[in-house]
Amino acid sequence: MSSLSDSEWGTGSVKTTPTRGGHGQASHRCGLPSQRHTSGFTLVELLAALVLSALVVSALVGLFEQQARLLATQKAVHRATRLADERMREIRSRAFRDPDNPAVEYGPDSGESRSGPRWLFDDVDDYAGWTTNRVVDLFGTVLPDYAGLTETVSVTNVAGTNVNVTVSPSIRPAFKRIMVIVSGTRVRVTRLSVVSEYN
Repeated sequence: MSSLSDSEWGTGSVKTTPTRGGHGQASHRCGLPSQRHTSGFTLVELLAALVLSALVVSALVGLFEQQARLLATQKAVHRATRLADERMREIRSRAFRDPDNPAVEYGPDSGESRSGPRWLFDDVDDYAGWTTNRVVDLFGTVLPDYAGLTETVSVTNVAGTNVNVTVSPSIRPAFKRIMVIVSGTRVRVTRLSVVSEYN
């Protein structure tokens, strides 16, 4: 009579039944080995993975927000710089003194207005003290690309030897300093130029 050991059949007990040939026939009460779950994640591993994923996503969202703010600031600086440069070119294209009345200094002349169209401005100092938060072209048409920006212009008579020293308009100096400031929510751009009577 032969029997199978427990190590051959797993942990179940084995009982043999005699047969005619003298050989035993094994029958199993529990013939398969017990199986543990060896694949998949435990609850602790799953929680650790979720926490790690949340940290990574949080860091990425913060990075994207920072990049979005930086991009918005760069766009604002670009818009303000473009407007300041355009306004400075416009002012510098005007005459040094009023061609119709050279004695008049600073501010719009007769027939010109700070709230009116700028194409009437015929000399540099017509822009003195000019400011607006409604950006328009020379003919008064609103420019939506510059919405939210404010322009301020100052024109000052300066000494030829030092453009930081202002002089009285009555002296009728040969140099004028133009300052254009464009400001907005995220930006402030300043352009400075000096024009001469001899240009």
